[in-house]
Amino acid sequence: MGKVFAVGVGPGSPDYVTETVRKIIV
Repeated sequence: MGKVFAVGVGPGSPDYVTETVRKIIV
């Protein structure tokens, strides 16, 4: 999950990925 989070917050990543990861974490 850490890797996915890093990719989600990384540059050039789609917004929906970051949003999904945030929902999973929160």
